[in-house]
Amino acid sequence: MITRMTTSMMASSSLASVQRNFTRLADVNEQMSSGKRMKFASDDPASSVSSMRLRKELSATEQYSRNIDDAASWMQTADSAMLSVSDMYRKAKTTLIHSVNSANGPTSLRALAADLEQQAQAIMSQTNATYLGRTVFAGNSDKGSVFRPGVDVDGNRIFLPTETDEVTAKPVNRRINANTTLPANMDGNQIFGTGTIKWTGTPATTIDTSNNPSAMNLLTEAAKILRTGTLEGDNVDKLLAIQNQLDKKAQDLYEGMSTLGARHKQVIEAQDNIVGDLQAVKKQLSDVENVDIQAATIEMSLANMAYQASLSSTQRVVQPSLLDYLR
Repeated sequence: MITRMTTSMMASSSLASVQRNFTRLADVNEQMSSGKRMKFASDDPASSVSSMRLRKELSATEQYSRNIDDAASWMQTADSAMLSVSDMYRKAKTTLIHSVNSANGPTSLRALAADLEQQAQAIMSQTNATYLGRTVFAGNSDKGSVFRPGVDVDGNRIFLPTETDEVTAKPVNRRINANTTLPANMDGNQIFGTGTIKWTGTPATTIDTSNNPSAMNLLTEAAKILRTGTLEGDNVDKLLAIQNQLDKKAQDLYEGMSTLGARHKQVIEAQDNIVGDLQAVKKQLSDVENVDIQAATIEMSLANMAYQASLSSTQRVVQPSLLDYLR
């Protein structure tokens, strides 16, 4: 059986060919302009699954990178504050050693007392160091400080903790990779102490350490003794006891700095590794999603040639008119 091919059928076939080639050209042009191989998941289901998996991995890796940067900034703020306090401890110890010199008169002792009070205030300022509005030594506290100034029952200036040990000891964790979570903060109450000064013994020249006296209160207690203007009686023994306790606080500080340094080293290593991880995931994602420019350029040329050829053939097919058949 011979199928009769009419002019209408030839025209429809030609126009369909034009449409197919135009769609092919448009698709390649879309890939070239967007740089992506797939516009819809149905374009390449297998690659689409890989793309979604890689994008999830990329999102997680970018979050780890942000966590690492945040943890590093927390630790750098804390480390800077602890270094400053360390310098203040050394200066305060020098002042205490100088204060027990028998050659000091009342005026000199009061001047040394004022210096110790200023150092105590400066230490408190460092213990309340903040990063992005969060106090780096206060754990999960939202009170904005670790210590605040106050007065005792006799009206003498002292320093008081703003939070309990249970709060300042809570870790501010940052996940730096899929398997590692580190606390970015340090416990200010543990490092700097919280309690006031209580004297025990006979005579009362021994500091009761059960309430963890703070470094600031040690200095203000020494300043109170020096403000009497005399080193008579038990005052020298008290100053020596304060000096010994300040040495212990310095040791607590150094141990805290060592702990923080070990954590910071892990964060720096993770910071170096995350750069490579990000580049690797982005490359894999590019291999799956991005168009091969050279191949796409060739495909566009071929699609354009096919489109132009179909236009030319269609022009010849649909050229005869009704007048051509009437003649």
